[in-house]
Amino acid sequence: MLVPFWKSAFPKLLSYNRFIEIMPRCLQALSSFFHQVKGEDTGICIIDSTKLVVCHNLRIKRHRVFKGLAGRGKSSTGWFYGFKVHIVINNLGEIINLKITSGSVHDVAVLESLTQELKGILLGDKGYLSKAKTEALAARGLRLLTPSRKNMKNKPIQTEEEKQLLCRRGLIER
Repeated sequence: MLVPFWKSAFPKLLSYNRFIEIMPRCLQALSSFFHQVKGEDTGICIIDSTKLVVCHNLRIKRHRVFKGLAGRGKSSTGWFYGFKVHIVINNLGEIINLKITSGSVHDVAVLESLTQELKGILLGDKGYLSKAKTEALAARGLRLLTPSRKNMKNKPIQTEEEKQLLCRRGLIER
C-alpha cells in the first residue's frame, strides 16, 4: 500500500470509509458546479458515450453493490456490466450536457433528452444512426450527422464539408 509514502503530501486525507460517508453530501454541490462551468452551444456539437464497468463479466451474478441499477450492455469493445456516460460537447471541447444510464440503455434512447436546447449540427458515431430520430431532430433545427454503415441501402449523401466535420468526432474521445 502506498499510503505511508504520500502521508506528508496529503496530511488531511480522509480514510476510504469516511470518503464513502461524505460523498452523497457532495452531489448537490457538484451538480451546481457543473451548471456553472458547462459550455455554450456553438452550433457544432459532438455526442458520444463511454462505458463505466462495475465488475468483470464472470462476477455479474455475484455482484450486489449496484444490483438493480447497473445493466449489461455492449460497446465496440464487447460486452460489459455497468453504466454508460453519455456526453455532448461543443467544438471547443467544453461539456454541454451529460447523462449516466444503465449499461443496457441504447445510445439513441437518450438523444432527445441530451439535445433539448441545441441547434445546428450534431456529430455522432454509428451508434446514433436512426432515421426516425434524425427526422425528429431536423424538425427542431438540429442536423444529426453520422457515418453510414457498410450494409446501408439508402446511404445519405454527404458534402465534403460534412465529411470533414465528421473527422472532428475524435475530439470527444480525448
